[in-house]
Amino acid sequence: MEAEELRPTLENLPPELLSHILTFVDDAGSLLALSRTSAACREAAHADALWRALALRRWGWLCRQPDAHTPWRAWYARLHAGDFAFHVVGGARNGHGRVLCRGQWHDAPPMECERNSAALARSTEGELVVFGGRAERALRSVEVLCPRRGEWLAAPPMELERCCPAAVSLGEWGRGAAAFLVAGGGESMFRHARVYETVELYDLAAGSGRAFPSLGVARCAHSLAVSARGHVYATGGYGGGLSYLSSVESLDLSCPERGWLRVAEMAEARAGATGCFGPDHCLYVAGGGDDGTTNFSSAVKWDPRSGRWLRLASMHHRRHYFAGSFAPDGVLYVAGGFEWTAHLSSAECYDPRADKWRLLPDFGAYMEFCSGAFLW
Repeated sequence: MEAEELRPTLENLPPELLSHILTFVDDAGSLLALSRTSAACREAAHADALWRALALRRWGWLCRQPDAHTPWRAWYARLHAGDFAFHVVGGARNGHGRVLCRGQWHDAPPMECERNSAALARSTEGELVVFGGRAERALRSVEVLCPRRGEWLAAPPMELERCCPAAVSLGEWGRGAAAFLVAGGGESMFRHARVYETVELYDLAAGSGRAFPSLGVARCAHSLAVSARGHVYATGGYGGGLSYLSSVESLDLSCPERGWLRVAEMAEARAGATGCFGPDHCLYVAGGGDDGTTNFSSAVKWDPRSGRWLRLASMHHRRHYFAGSFAPDGVLYVAGGFEWTAHLSSAECYDPRADKWRLLPDFGAYMEFCSGAFLW
């Protein structure tokens, strides 16, 4: 049915129902065509509430709010156009990172402090924040990359030096726009180093703030991911001594005082893996290793609704301590790392709908113990 044929029907609908119907028009061109059919559609198509509903329906699994300076309509248009880039930082000897944008790799600005084994997260204001890691020793320093300025700036340090920690932005569940959780890590990347179970609630303006419940198990080289429902998951890692972890624990951000609760374990221990939530609201975990020398190419996902782990297609390369993150297009990107005897400059991506990995252009630098995140 053409848009003009719908005009009599659309004109007679209550405004609330019309807005609800338009949220299912997941195409800007079609929405624009409908907005030309009637004054009611035109008014609804300009409402921020409509674009908020459209954006959350499509990308709510990834991010629940744009930055403070971007209207919902502009945020939707940016993601719909594929205006996002994969940043890989740390692990390179020259301190430079690499950025994948529209299929091409480019140099990224160097951090103030060369580091590897750091945690990386995107703030709700569209900045990249790197936490801790290691240079000559474990670091407590924090740096922020502001895309508008194109340079890394120092931020208040964490309370502890943390090598191989994990971090997530709390988004709408945080107290303030720049709240993060930084969990675990240790004194170094080497076996038998001290490993932490403590968690810092970090704010870019003030640094680490109030106390936060510690992990149930000390973890280093683990992953941390937050679901659209506000649950944070700590997955795998190294637990100290000869302990490599297959356990997963979760914390509900709406009632953090309840602490971390154990959920279904993975079939194998994984340290140095990547873990993040996908568009189907499942937790994806890829790569890593179970004893400090073994490296996996395998990948799995956990469905919180069924509580089951499912085996996925394997990566083209075994990877340990590499960068990984989901893009707004619903594809998982990974880059760098090592196979124990070989450092990697390769990258690949995984499409959950097809259960297939595809090799990407080589990014021209060996980057192990690196971290990755998307900016948009």
